[in-house]
Amino acid sequence: MLTLKQKLTNYISAGYPLIYIVSKDQNRVFNILEDIAVTQKQRTLYKWSPIQPGWVIYSPKNPGKPTVSTSPPIDNMEVAIKEIRTTPEKSIITFVNVHNILEQDWISCQQLLKAIYENEGPGREGAKEKCQSIIIISPKLVVNEYLEKELAVIDHGVPTKIEITAVLKSILQTNETGLKEKPSDNQKDAAVNAALGLSCQEAENGFALAMIQTAKINDDFVRIVAKEKTEVLKRTGLLEVVETDLSMDQIGGMDNLKAWIKKRKRAFTPEAEKFGLPTPKGLLLLGIPGCGKSLTAKIIANVFEYPLLRFDVGRLFGSLVGQSEENARRALQVAETIAPCVLWLDEIEKGFAGMSGVSTDSGTTQRVFGQILTWMSEKTSPVFIVATANDIAQLPPELMRKGRFDEIFFVDLPTVPERKDIFKIHLLRRNRKAEDFDLDAMSLKAVDFTGSEIEESINEAMTTAFDAGRELAGDDILTAIGETTALAVTMQERITALREWAKNRARLAHVVRPVEIAPTETGGRKISGDFGGQYI
Repeated sequence: MLTLKQKLTNYISAGYPLIYIVSKDQNRVFNILEDIAVTQKQRTLYKWSPIQPGWVIYSPKNPGKPTVSTSPPIDNMEVAIKEIRTTPEKSIITFVNVHNILEQDWISCQQLLKAIYENEGPGREGAKEKCQSIIIISPKLVVNEYLEKELAVIDHGVPTKIEITAVLKSILQTNETGLKEKPSDNQKDAAVNAALGLSCQEAENGFALAMIQTAKINDDFVRIVAKEKTEVLKRTGLLEVVETDLSMDQIGGMDNLKAWIKKRKRAFTPEAEKFGLPTPKGLLLLGIPGCGKSLTAKIIANVFEYPLLRFDVGRLFGSLVGQSEENARRALQVAETIAPCVLWLDEIEKGFAGMSGVSTDSGTTQRVFGQILTWMSEKTSPVFIVATANDIAQLPPELMRKGRFDEIFFVDLPTVPERKDIFKIHLLRRNRKAEDFDLDAMSLKAVDFTGSEIEESINEAMTTAFDAGRELAGDDILTAIGETTALAVTMQERITALREWAKNRARLAHVVRPVEIAPTETGGRKISGDFGGQYI
């Protein structure tokens, strides 16, 4: 794959008149451009931006010493474009951070076309005739209808590992005398991995902060950089780094799903690639709310030993034209840069609600959805997707076809043995010995409880015991269970429909549910689970 410098060199040498570079690191891009123009090709480089009236001129005769031309002051892009005609042949003209102008000012777009192609006489030829390159550098791609056929677009998004490594190397060289000890290659690699997904400037800030606090590259250095990345991604509102140390032992039941996950732990290794094993795509977890789907996403990341990125699909959508598509592109780009990672799309149906109905947003939702689907099918980077959903009716059918996910699992209500495990897990988390409680009685009484409802019954029981000034007792939990109305009761029809749908369309996360018999208050028996070997 060509670097940005190689791409720009090729486009300029080929005489491309209009190039659009999409990048958040405008300074980094411009430094590369200056090196190409002034050092390699001996061309004069001009720079204009909305916050700098006039041209900043970089001459090969005085490299590193730009001059500012403010006579007359050029304080709007339309005037700046007209002045292009007075620049010498083979010049490189750059406009920085002008996306808002291009989005709103169609006159400037027309003037840009004229500056490229129209000849106004001797000395005022068009940029194409004078072998000039006009380059736009902005963090957002704005393709005006006047310019869409003229642009060569370079999407220079999140820096690669090689570029972040160069930033760290620069920091270490500059502060070599202040280092307490020389870092090993493994330590430097860990620091670079912690900064993946940041811009070069953001990575440099993170490295500098960590250097001030530690004066050496160690585990603390890496943690500081990782924390800075978490804060940066959180500000975008699209991706969030989720810290997790949960293990398989901290979720009850789901034996089929656990076995499936364990089997794929080594599927991302070089040995797996050499064996011919395709990189796992991910899985879709459908099921009843409160049964551990989100918890499973965190456990998968910990089992794979990958960072977990929570992708809030609902926050993709913005009010400006093209903003939603740009948000989706940027979020997926960051995920690929941080890879290998686990990308968690929680309650995905809410993000694409109404996909099957009449569009009320000029097709924005459909375009973003299509963008994500295409990426899911064609991605080659090791990004393992974990999507969760509660309502199958709101999921577009395109999401369910083979190839999007490796598997679709249905997460049902926990069985009696699984409920027993869940009670045990939550009691241990609260520093209580499981053997001090009648887990069999509690798991039998909590028929059709979700994992969340089991946890809440323990919380309620502990509140009661604390208020009474005594230690938690098993009767407190049994009382709390009896006072809880399970979701399976209030949403019985919906859960029945979900189970019916999952019969032949999804793989069961649990082992087949056994018949459950629990005493009712009247002394009779309540039966739920399998009847005649059929899963219900």
